[in-house]
Amino acid sequence: MITLKKAFEIASKNSNGVTLSPQAYDLGESWAFDYGGTDEINGFFPVIIHKTTGAVIPFNFPADYIRISKAPRVKK
Repeated sequence: MITLKKAFEIASKNSNGVTLSPQAYDLGESWAFDYGGTDEINGFFPVIIHKTTGAVIPFNFPADYIRISKAPRVKK
């Protein structure tokens, strides 16, 4: 299992330069990191990182939005 800190680093490297919030959504087998900047942006999907492998999981819309809306938040 990777740490939340490591997952945030992986997510940040895969966010195409978009600032992420260090407070993740705990999806059980993975963490999701959403936008954390102050500028208005359009079309950004959260970056999901698998807890065991550190792999980036493709965002599945709308199912992952539903999962995120019910997930607890954790901070690195």
